[in-house]
Amino acid sequence: MGRYIQMSEKIVLKGKRVVGGVAEGEALVTSEYISGWGGLEPSTGKIIDLRHELAGKSIAGKVLVFQGAKGSSGWSGAFHQARTNGFAPTAMIFNEMSTKIALGSVVTRCPAMTGLDEDPTKVIETGDWVRVDADNGLVEIIKNYQGGKEMLKKLLAFLMIIALMLSFVACSSGGDNDSNKGSSDEKPVKWVMTTIYTDPTGGDITYKSLGAAMEYFINRVNEKSEGRLTIEGFYGGVLGSANDTFQQMERNETQIYYGQPMSTINKAFGVWSIPFLFTDYEKIVEVACDPDGEFFQLSSSLFDPHNAILLANGVGNIRGLLNSKQQVGPIEDVRNLKIRTYEDEIVNSFWTNICNATPMGIGDVYTALQTNAVDGLEFSVDSIITRKYHEISKYYSDINWQWANGACFVVNRQAYENLPEDLQQIVSECAWEAANFQTEHSISDYNKALTILESEYGVSIHNLTDEERQTWIDYADSVADDMRQAVGAELYDNMKRLANK
Repeated sequence: MGRYIQMSEKIVLKGKRVVGGVAEGEALVTSEYISGWGGLEPSTGKIIDLRHELAGKSIAGKVLVFQGAKGSSGWSGAFHQARTNGFAPTAMIFNEMSTKIALGSVVTRCPAMTGLDEDPTKVIETGDWVRVDADNGLVEIIKNYQGGKEMLKKLLAFLMIIALMLSFVACSSGGDNDSNKGSSDEKPVKWVMTTIYTDPTGGDITYKSLGAAMEYFINRVNEKSEGRLTIEGFYGGVLGSANDTFQQMERNETQIYYGQPMSTINKAFGVWSIPFLFTDYEKIVEVACDPDGEFFQLSSSLFDPHNAILLANGVGNIRGLLNSKQQVGPIEDVRNLKIRTYEDEIVNSFWTNICNATPMGIGDVYTALQTNAVDGLEFSVDSIITRKYHEISKYYSDINWQWANGACFVVNRQAYENLPEDLQQIVSECAWEAANFQTEHSISDYNKALTILESEYGVSIHNLTDEERQTWIDYADSVADDMRQAVGAELYDNMKRLANK
């Protein structure tokens, strides 16, 4: 017995939302995977893979029901072009979730669902009428719908006449000429915002200042714009890595990126990773989080080649050192340790010569610490708790070697400039509100995490003396030429100068 409910000719399935919204239409169903590039013709919406069971059929205006995506990362690009050409599906339902299909659903901008409690490719047949309510996780199916099409056409024609009559009455009654509020026929704008940070929804936001700030921003924009601009957020890297999501924003597939732009995208972005650029939060707030300051203005200019605008900057966080072997004070104490690092030219320049530096994806670190593949890692103190590294490693030092500029609100320039001026102002104001929110909570989390690590989790906290910290700073100065070359000498010198003002 299946888990769906049959009521007369209606079947109801439950599932998970991928992209919100409600839509309905005639189903186009396949149990096969669908390719993007080479499988779909964006200019017609037709399946052009001759080996596919839907070859020659168009997805335009249909509720597309299929197994999943196959092929290259260009899958989302094909569906994005189909939408811009007017040949997108009305809604999508699929079985297998992946990064490419998640992004494809977002850029297609139609309700999308997965994880239904029955296989939709077996329950739904081509020609069934399907209503997708992704907001509430429901799919309603009317079977044997073919016989009711003529009645639907007559109903739609009647509704069209009523709509035209109402439109005529509305036009005759005049409208609000206040340009700051938008014209009466202004269409609501929908944006997508992405991050790799944890979704803070429905719980304590302690140690989740980054994800919580993004949620705060989205809610404030939705509220202050009164529905004229709505933003849907995707957390936890569901649409890809930091680099993937930044490039999606560049292409205007998504509109806002929130995180730390990486030097693997643009070597100039590595300038924020300069060792000891900042060593305390107070200085970061004063210099980097001032919208009128030279530091922020110089940082903003780095986004010009990427068709993007830096809206605001939160405080991010400062990275210390956790390990399982010994307390670390002066730099000599780290030389025999295996330290996990992340892929970045500045990071490599700094750590390679002082320890056994091991670049590694963050998802592998816990197991690596368990198996002694690495002895420790440089990391922010609050994230040590959220990822539970304190269960394995018991020595933390506040070397504060690097500022992680991970609270950047970056918007696609075209998307931003296409907004009315008052909505541009709302977006900018809300970004700074959210940046300040992140700053406040990040500093609070830092202090709280240090206390809890020591008092509750038994981690030994070492606050470096001035002499010990100077050994780290002296080393950073000794490799400065490598870092100046990595990001550009002029940019490096200007950032150092502004940070030390």
